[in-house]
Amino acid sequence: VQRQSLASANLTKMNTLRRIERIKFYCRLCLLVVNVGSAYQRIRRDDDDDGQSVLVPSVLCHGGMLCPGERGVECIVEEERLRRLSYVGRRTGRRTCPGGGTPVVERNSKNVSATTRLAALTAGELLHVYRPLYWTTAERNHAAHDLDALRHGGGGLAASTGARSGRMELLKSWIVSLAMDVLSHRLTLAAAGGCGGGGGGVDTPSGIIGMLKHPNNDVNTASLPPATAEELKRRKMRWMLYLLRCPVWDVMTRPVAGGLADVVGRFVPLLGRPVANYVMDLLVYWQRHHFMLEG
Repeated sequence: VQRQSLASANLTKMNTLRRIERIKFYCRLCLLVVNVGSAYQRIRRDDDDDGQSVLVPSVLCHGGMLCPGERGVECIVEEERLRRLSYVGRRTGRRTCPGGGTPVVERNSKNVSATTRLAALTAGELLHVYRPLYWTTAERNHAAHDLDALRHGGGGLAASTGARSGRMELLKSWIVSLAMDVLSHRLTLAAAGGCGGGGGGVDTPSGIIGMLKHPNNDVNTASLPPATAEELKRRKMRWMLYLLRCPVWDVMTRPVAGGLADVVGRFVPLLGRPVANYVMDLLVYWQRHHFMLEG
């Protein structure tokens, strides 16, 4: 009965978290639609003016607020800066033979248009926006599965088998969630890598595939707005939170951290055991309440 009450309370918490993440998802989606629409209108306007469109690789930032002392940069100023960066010293993809021979011209296959890069950036941001809702739904389904197994299975072999299958399903969701984060990061980097590309690039889905195959070859960090660069760095650092999520926490992170804490407490005199216990308690707190840090 006590296990059922705990499982029921956990399911109630997960239902609440899923509702919150659903609200956050719709709010972020609205912001993304507005941002993509304005970026597309700027690309069309630049194409109509001089055929040289510039994509400002802006992403949804954490919190959506400027840091204290940070100065906002107008979009038109940032577009002009990127236009100058893309023009001065830009590789054309051509190679000539010295000695007066017949020149050999090679087209750069990764000259992808700003519209295609905007599509890649939008796909990456959609994955980033949807991933918290996907993971919260997976945790909610896992909690419902555990409660159902306790109510109908009772205990013994049936409950153990049900719990094992539930952990396997949660592990699949864990892998899918991590893959969504990695793919989102690669798409955003690929789209930002040639944000100053002109309007004569390749405008096909194969262009996006080509960018994913070579995500770092054309990335110029100087061409990224500071807010975008900091946001991408923050997102990548938060991949460490996957070590705190079940079932990886139960199978790997907690046993390894506990073993290291025992070793430190045994062989480091005086401060070893108190510091190890403090770090372990901190990890357990983060694992139990990690929804306060990450959706």
